Amino acid sequence: VPPIKEFDEQLKRSVELYQIIQAKNITDDAYAQILKFVNDCLTSKELAGKPILSKHKAETKITEMYPVKPIYYDYCPKGCRLYTDYISVACSCGLQRYKTNNLPNLQAVSSMLYMPLAQQLAALIASDSKRERLMKLSNRESEEPGVRGDFFDGDVYKNRRSLFKGDLDIAISLFIDGFTPFRKGKTNMTIFNIIILNLPPKERYKNENMIQVCILPVKPKSMDNFLEPLFIELRKLEKAGLEVKCSSGVFHLNVHLMLTSGDIVAVQELVYHSYRSLYGCRICPIQTINAVSPEGAGNGNYFRGSRNALHHFRDIEQFVDGAPAFSIKKKTKFAELESFHGASFFGLDEMHLIGANVSKRIWEMISGSFKNSTTLFELATTTRQMIGSSVESSANTIPSSIFEGDFRNYHTKPGNMRSVDWICFLLFVVPTMVCDMLEAQLGAEQAKAVVDALVSLVTGCAIALSWKITEEDLVKMESSFVQWHQYMYDAVPVNMYSSNMHYLRHIPEIVKLLGPLRCISARSMERAIGFFKKRIKSQKNPGVNAGNILRRQQACRYYNSLLEDKEGAEEDVDDNQQPATAYSINHIDEEDDDTQLWDHFESSVDDYADVNLRHYLVKFWRRKFPNHRIDYDDITDHIIVGRRLYMNETVYDALKTKRKTDKLCHFMKMDIEVDRQKARRNAPVDLQVQTFFGEVIMYFVHEYNDIFNGVGLNSAGCPCGPYTIGHTGGKRYVVEVEAVTCHAGILSIPLTTGSITDNVTTHRNYYIYPKMVPKTIVVGDVSL
Repeated sequence: VPPIKEFDEQLKRSVELYQIIQAKNITDDAYAQILKFVNDCLTSKELAGKPILSKHKAETKITEMYPVKPIYYDYCPKGCRLYTDYISVACSCGLQRYKTNNLPNLQAVSSMLYMPLAQQLAALIASDSKRERLMKLSNRESEEPGVRGDFFDGDVYKNRRSLFKGDLDIAISLFIDGFTPFRKGKTNMTIFNIIILNLPPKERYKNENMIQVCILPVKPKSMDNFLEPLFIELRKLEKAGLEVKCSSGVFHLNVHLMLTSGDIVAVQELVYHSYRSLYGCRICPIQTINAVSPEGAGNGNYFRGSRNALHHFRDIEQFVDGAPAFSIKKKTKFAELESFHGASFFGLDEMHLIGANVSKRIWEMISGSFKNSTTLFELATTTRQMIGSSVESSANTIPSSIFEGDFRNYHTKPGNMRSVDWICFLLFVVPTMVCDMLEAQLGAEQAKAVVDALVSLVTGCAIALSWKITEEDLVKMESSFVQWHQYMYDAVPVNMYSSNMHYLRHIPEIVKLLGPLRCISARSMERAIGFFKKRIKSQKNPGVNAGNILRRQQACRYYNSLLEDKEGAEEDVDDNQQPATAYSINHIDEEDDDTQLWDHFESSVDDYADVNLRHYLVKFWRRKFPNHRIDYDDITDHIIVGRRLYMNETVYDALKTKRKTDKLCHFMKMDIEVDRQKARRNAPVDLQVQTFFGEVIMYFVHEYNDIFNGVGLNSAGCPCGPYTIGHTGGKRYVVEVEAVTCHAGILSIPLTTGSITDNVTTHRNYYIYPKMVPKTIVVGDVSL
């Protein structure tokens, strides 16, 4: 054994860091970030040997820098009231406001931190980088007539546009939900999350754009009383407005709360209404039917309604004055705002409505989970087991970065499902595996009505979950929900018609008024709840703990915005300058096309003989120029290739063995124009666009006859050989940039077919992709 050489200081410290990483089970990605941070610190001239501050000192510094100063309010520990005065010393329930063991010093028994909304908005406006992201009034016009892509395309904004007088006026939405920070505990908290609607729709969900004003550490008996500090601010911001003086100038703006939403239970407390009441819908005055619950545990109210007609929205006066006769006990404080617009003000949330409730209820129907109710949706136990295991095993062929939810085993782990996972189940598994299994179980004729109903439900929800919705989409969505409702009315027991099933019928009108559900979603609130759940540790004073976390979190976001402003001022970057590693592809028809190859390199066509590239290029250019005589020698040898996506033999082998570390990431949906009469000699050309699927081998650019055509960021040569998917048998094809529409995934389920000699197990593959709506595409035949 040779003597061990003495460690130098670099190796010694590196191994010590590595051991800490291993002991604390830190991910490789986090390890890389920590390592980069450490190395940057070591080479920084500004630090010059200064130590990094401790956690406590860093938290103290950033909270001192944050210009938003918290206000503390005392409250009754039972949730009876929030003290907004300095006179009261006791609650009507008998509990004292102050501790008696520290007199004459007054120390509240319970207090809550409130972060003023006006100050938080002022800090946002003062940040150049944040302010520039806000859409101004002049930019809020819909780009496409008849298309709803945001709240500002809805009728509510158009009808109340007169409220917005300044170009920087802000529209906000408030989301409310309750959560329990500890699994074994009775602590119930309520979080208030505010989203700025002036931000582009897809930026509203980002953590750095969320605003939390407070976390109620107790379940309040009167939500109005606990919201009084916020109501005071909302009224001032609406009428008097906000003046922000900062280094960039003076800004005047008004702020309007345009909607508040969340789950049904949270919102009903704001409306003084209950979904369990006789008129249990907060949107319309439908009279419910009392029946034994499907679980067989007591009675409940159900929303069957009429087969054809749907009640109109409640009159706004029912919220302004209260309507006890129609189950709204008293007026809501939100009705005092000029921006209030009645039932639509409380919106509908896609996460709670479609995800956590409707989609989950469909699986419960499929599973036959109810003692007191049965439906034709129920599948046999072995079939459900096969669906669950097939979805789980298909995870290798579904790109997780494209689909928002996870594909899990619904049969064994339904309790682990999140709302986004249930949405994936409804949109992609129900219209494929579930519908086919129902047809196999019931027979084609009996299953037709059941399958058509499920497909109509999926179609309505898929359109409702779209980022952009046209007038034609609205009509189709409404008819789909009507078809689903009529099937439920005719064939499903009344006790399956829950409030959420009823709210589906109101989605089209809500979209007309408020824009797509995705643009007014409570997803940001769910992320905030997840953030606080992981960090609240104190079971003795969880409210104080939550308040401190909230304050530090907002301070960190503010500090990050300061860094963005500083870096933006120091770096004079030309936005139009292309990255050095990008190769821009210019097209004849679209000179301003910005398609690019990343990390590209020059190569030769013959370097890709393993995929017979020259042969497929000849076929491509012959399709492009049918009147030219194009032979193999006419093909230019020079190509430009995107380095990252050429799949060599090692990658192919990994795909063939389907290792978990090598997920299928380049399976694409393509719309290709094909000649339907190609197989018929001398028949006139009949070009039609049809949908095909394939796996990308490589992205490249090729030139022929001085005409520049490219296969770039969104186009590819697509083989299916490694998976022998469908009926393609590994055929390859070269497509243009416009042909590839999106990534896709593959769900695979085993099918056993009996024959005279033996049973053969085959697989049926379903191609799924974002924005998938059942029965909306014509899938191409490979023989074309």
